[in-house]
Amino acid sequence: DIQSVVKQLDGLAAKYAPLNIHALRISSFFPTTNAIYFRIEPTEQLTTFHQVLEEKVPFGESKHVFVPHITIAQKMTDSEHDDIFGQLRMTGVDEKDTIDRIHLLYQLEDGSWTTYETFRLTGAE
Repeated sequence: DIQSVVKQLDGLAAKYAPLNIHALRISSFFPTTNAIYFRIEPTEQLTTFHQVLEEKVPFGESKHVFVPHITIAQKMTDSEHDDIFGQLRMTGVDEKDTIDRIHLLYQLEDGSWTTYETFRLTGAE
């Protein structure tokens, strides 16, 4: 039920402080998929938030190990992946940011996604 999910996310957002993230590497999920991403360094805060989110809002068993990341390219051919990945790895990344909100999304009939509700992280943990 969507309202129980909203209630759980409201509680999490009220409990947790904004999440500080640091991207230090460009990586890829190849050969599983041709997705390229900024790898976010795992922190105790981020890992705990993810674990509690999975416990409070169960969406079934995870298919993959938790890899904190920001996807920057996906659905490329092998040659596109190799070219772009090689160029980006030479450039490198060292970026910090703060996540101060999470969004609950739903998918429209045309395949696009839209926001159902936004939750600001306002807690102390």
